[in-house]
Amino acid sequence: MTPNQYVNEIVLPTLREARDARLDRRRSYLAAIVTHHTADYLTQHGEKKVRDRISATAGIHWQVVRSVTNGAKHVEADPQKHTIDFTSGTDTIRPPCFAGIAIAGLSILGDTTGAIEIPGADGVTYDLYGSSRFVVQKLIESFPASLDSCDAGDL
Repeated sequence: MTPNQYVNEIVLPTLREARDARLDRRRSYLAAIVTHHTADYLTQHGEKKVRDRISATAGIHWQVVRSVTNGAKHVEADPQKHTIDFTSGTDTIRPPCFAGIAIAGLSILGDTTGAIEIPGADGVTYDLYGSSRFVVQKLIESFPASLDSCDAGDL
């Protein structure tokens, strides 16, 4: 499978499912996992220093995706290897801000979707779908020769 095929057939449909079910932990984790593994397909097809390049362009969002990918498959996280210390279940489901659904101190005024949030340093949290989407967009921008038929514009 080429990087184009992988992103178009696996990554983008998985991200769309996560976008459409923002409070679904399984879909959010899977979106991060398939996004992260795009680097393997790019490397296998000749791209150089993929992880270094995407880390430089996607920054903390790459670290969120990477930490969730590894934390979801290992029972115990290794904080020595990750900027974000994550294990499955340490995320927070933040409901949208609608009457009867919103939770004081958790929901954000004006938020109509909610999110699966990943805890970062100093109380900062990251929207997992948002991080996965950002990383995919940066992958497509950074590797145009390998991902030339990929369009993440609807995410």
